[in-house]
Amino acid sequence: MLRIVRYSKKLWPYYLGIAVFVIIISLLNLVTPFITKGLVDGLTTKFAGGDVKTTYFLMLLGLMLLANVVSTFLSNFNGYIGDNMAAKLNSLLSERYFEHLMSLPISYYDNELTGKITARLERSISTISNLMQALSNSFVQFFLTTAITLVVIALYSWPVALLLVVIFPTYIWVTHLSSKSWQKAQQGINEDLDVANGRFVESVGQIRVVKSFVTELREVGFFKSRRRAIESQTRRQSKRWHKYDIIRKLILDVIFFGIFFVIIWQAFQDSYGLGTVVLLITLVLQAQLPLFGSSFIVDSLQRASAGSKDYFEIMHQ
Repeated sequence: MLRIVRYSKKLWPYYLGIAVFVIIISLLNLVTPFITKGLVDGLTTKFAGGDVKTTYFLMLLGLMLLANVVSTFLSNFNGYIGDNMAAKLNSLLSERYFEHLMSLPISYYDNELTGKITARLERSISTISNLMQALSNSFVQFFLTTAITLVVIALYSWPVALLLVVIFPTYIWVTHLSSKSWQKAQQGINEDLDVANGRFVESVGQIRVVKSFVTELREVGFFKSRRRAIESQTRRQSKRWHKYDIIRKLILDVIFFGIFFVIIWQAFQDSYGLGTVVLLITLVLQAQLPLFGSSFIVDSLQRASAGSKDYFEIMHQ
């Protein structure tokens, strides 16, 4: 991903703008848990006979509404910037790809299917730009929010923060076990996909030649064989991926059970009040979301990684 950013450094105003908005939105996401804590503490005091004014609750609810409204506008504006960045990145990579192809000697085209070169333009560049769009619109914000959340949780309960910290290297380690085989399978799928789509483009483009030599059935048969090979490789790839995903999810389930147990146990030990319990549970659930959704993120990263390898392989010719 750093390679892609360096390669598209002319888009730095978009990257900088996205970074600023992501930081602000991530901080705003912490407002609701703290206001919830304030509301619970206020209600606890009120029920215990304390003097808590109605204006206190109205003020907190007003702040929550304001934070949510600002976050809504900033999230959508950040999404707008991300969409435009992805479109410009797609154009930039496509234009450089085309310019580079025009500079290559004829000997290169003697050994390559024209349709295969065309297919790579759509597959490789689209996976890269789509991932960058998803990162700017959602993923980076999720993980930055999680990082800030960990720091806040550590201020209240270091055992809970420690358990959360353990999750990340564990998840990355299990993911690493499946990543190499996934990448190898994906490269095979990409190769078959490029050849199949390339042959499709050339057969349609040279349909008069195909019909002149009566090779319609051969062309269709070749296309079908490549598509069946893709299905077979995808089946094996998916089986491995979901096997490791089950392991990942089970590990997360056990660790989160331990986290909630520690929160409740510390509350029984009078380490903190009800409001702090609600705050910690809310923050942990907030950190849980990107972790349980990270399977999709890793899948997108791997597809973009495989696509970028094919792209730079051409660019380095």
